[in-house]
Amino acid sequence: MRVSWNWLSELVDLTGLDGPADLAQILTNRGLEVEEIEKQDHGLGKVVSAKILEKNRHPQADRLSLCKVSLGAGEPLDIVCGAQNMKAGDIVALAQIGAELPNGMKIAQGKIRGEVSNGMLCSEDELRLPKTPGLDGIIILPPDTKLGQPIAQVLGRNDTILVFKLTANRGDCLSHFGMAREVAAALDKTAKKPAAKILEFKGSPIGVALEAGAEAPQFYGAYIDGVKVGPSPAWLVKRLEALGSRAINNVVDATNLVMLENGHPVHAYDADRIEGKKIGVRLAKDQEALPLLDGTEIKLKGTELVIFDAGRAIGLAGVMGGGNSEVQNSTTRLFLECAQFSSSRVRKVSTLHQKKTDASHRFERGVDPENLAYVISRLATLVTELAGGKVQGAIEAKLPTSAWAIKKIRVAPAYFPKFLGMKVDADQAEKILKGLDCQIEKKGSDWEVTPPSYRLDLTL
Repeated sequence: MRVSWNWLSELVDLTGLDGPADLAQILTNRGLEVEEIEKQDHGLGKVVSAKILEKNRHPQADRLSLCKVSLGAGEPLDIVCGAQNMKAGDIVALAQIGAELPNGMKIAQGKIRGEVSNGMLCSEDELRLPKTPGLDGIIILPPDTKLGQPIAQVLGRNDTILVFKLTANRGDCLSHFGMAREVAAALDKTAKKPAAKILEFKGSPIGVALEAGAEAPQFYGAYIDGVKVGPSPAWLVKRLEALGSRAINNVVDATNLVMLENGHPVHAYDADRIEGKKIGVRLAKDQEALPLLDGTEIKLKGTELVIFDAGRAIGLAGVMGGGNSEVQNSTTRLFLECAQFSSSRVRKVSTLHQKKTDASHRFERGVDPENLAYVISRLATLVTELAGGKVQGAIEAKLPTSAWAIKKIRVAPAYFPKFLGMKVDADQAEKILKGLDCQIEKKGSDWEVTPPSYRLDLTL
């Protein structure tokens, strides 16, 4: 699990900590092991934005250019460059003398075919940045980029990523808000839940059918009309890339952001490709064909949960969406999905078809059964902010709460020191449990403890 320090700091107050290493130590002591701390600006310390004032042919080499660049202050620098994709007036990434780049290259003043070069203009490969489609050569920055700025700041790579090794029972920490809750409990603070306009679940043009019983006890949907699918804003692209996800478009990126934020996988369908104005969950039919988003087609065995419409299967529930209902550039109407699926069923299906995904990883460990209304509302809020459109209806379908109710635990406070072999007084135990969002009802010498719905491990 990759966690962004910057994003985490938006969800919980981290003041008072001595940086990411301090937080890593606190969380490791609580059983959330931090394997690695990645500084995104590693190797970018002396790389800054600069403007090409002149670009001339190298007098001794036809394939080299002799450029004069400005950092916005001081004398212009002469730079020899082999790339040809830039021109005078472009803002570029300049590695200054003394820089040690992420690819291991050390920059020093030198002569190239008789001409002095006081640095190097950088490509994405040299800075170990994600490849931009169609870019062959050095990085060209936006024309309004301020000169002399650290490239890590310009590109939004001034974050620190904490890489956690989570045990399988802590599915509640497979999200930034989940990790923020844990940090808040450790620091005696409160995590801030991202804003969402809670939907009214009525009036959806598309109906929902639950045909898999307790294997899929809840399904929430929202219908949005008038969206415009396109590229995501830079802040969202940078956030996803920092966490190992590839930006696709504003709608799909919103679904990935919500999953990374709340730990609950969600999906967006092109509403016009849902047949019969009906969607739901059922068991697959033996030998039923399902094209998937990764371009493959699988033959179902009859043991899988699938999302279906009036005519066919359109998704492998909890694992991957279908290629026959995906959002396209021409999509203007969306149906958003947030559902609950059997953890064991998802685990068996993802293994059977060798489709291990970020979604299946989370569903296999269990999602918060009481959070679906919030998650679909948060997704609808983000989608309308990023892609426009208006929510034209929402729907909920769910079995009686007993299908996923959290069990209460009866315990005597004297049990804790006996089990742990260390002194834990009742007041201390009560404070810790309440800090973990547990509810305590005192009944004589016993407590009846109700864990929060997201702590599925506490019912073990």
